[in-house]
Amino acid sequence: MSKYFFDFRPDFNLFNSDTKRATTIYYTVVYFICSMVYDGLRWKLLQ
Repeated sequence: MSKYFFDFRPDFNLFNSDTKRATTIYYTVVYFICSMVYDGLRWKLLQ
């Protein structure tokens, strides 16, 4: 278990550094979807 963890950690760090922009895009899309859903719910409540 610990051997797998120590073998996996450098790849995980490399993965994080390689996909920093992709992660930023992902969180932007998630925030946009959540704000759209929130606006839709607020619009339904106001009707």
